[in-house]
Amino acid sequence: MKFAAGSINFMLQQLKVRHYLKITIGILLLVALIYQFAQLEFGAAEWALLQSSFFDRWWLLLLAFLLMPLNWLCECWKWLLCMRSKYTLDIKSVIRAVLMGVSVSLITPNRMGEYLGRVAGIEPEQRGAGVITTLLGGLAQNLVTWTLGISAAIYFLDQYSALYESININYLYSLGLLIPFGYGAYFYPKVIQRIVGKLLPNKGIFSKIQHALEVLEAQQKLILLQVLLLSFLRYLTYTLQYILLLYLLGVDCTLLECLFGISLIFFIQASIPLPAALGIVMRGNISVLVWGSVCGAPVAGLAASYLLFIINFSLTSFLGVYYFFQSKLRFK
Repeated sequence: MKFAAGSINFMLQQLKVRHYLKITIGILLLVALIYQFAQLEFGAAEWALLQSSFFDRWWLLLLAFLLMPLNWLCECWKWLLCMRSKYTLDIKSVIRAVLMGVSVSLITPNRMGEYLGRVAGIEPEQRGAGVITTLLGGLAQNLVTWTLGISAAIYFLDQYSALYESININYLYSLGLLIPFGYGAYFYPKVIQRIVGKLLPNKGIFSKIQHALEVLEAQQKLILLQVLLLSFLRYLTYTLQYILLLYLLGVDCTLLECLFGISLIFFIQASIPLPAALGIVMRGNISVLVWGSVCGAPVAGLAASYLLFIINFSLTSFLGVYYFFQSKLRFK
């Protein structure tokens, strides 16, 4: 009886610790997110431009907002496809986990916290595979972004002298040479899994890593192609949102100029790992440089960039915090 009572007390203490830890992390996450959005430098000029444009073209803002669920459903479906090769997950649990990952990613360098936030929403035995499949989906998204960004830079960059002088062309070409290797690693993940398996000893934490990497062996070419196509659809959704916001704010650019500027901005953002706070500053600087050079509209370009960020991440990140509070934080 004493042993049973001791075990029950120990379990209750564990639950209390888990409960208080979850509340502490959740509050810190909420405060950090509020701070992040407060860093957006949406000044008087941007507000004035938005107010003058809103009443005539409010429906463009509405359309951009209505595209936001499609953006995140693409991301959720990508992860679900990769995870289903080995585990059974439902779309509701995937949506919760992805949104939790969004909330954590915004306060970490280059969105690295996405892995931690996302796997907190699934079972402990699935977390290793969750990290690996998140990396796989992220690679697919980056390959699409890099391919289209490099293509836009090659065809259009020399037409804009200010941009050409501001961007390291050698870096662009070096990354472009690495893209084929990225596609090779993406479509043949089993090779990566086997190489890592031979390099790492099968004991201790390394055995857990090898176990997590087994999810790569289960990926089929058709699934990987579907994930890549979903990444392309997500890219198109982002692009369409951006174009709608640029036209909302009265940017006088042709569609081709918009596509070039957006591809270049997305490419630069995906290629430079920065802490979250600096990432917001860099997002503004890139927008001012690109839209000032391409269309002579740095203020409107900056406002459109910030609106795109707010539409896609404000509601989803705070929903992620809500799901974090609702989750059962489990350890193994």
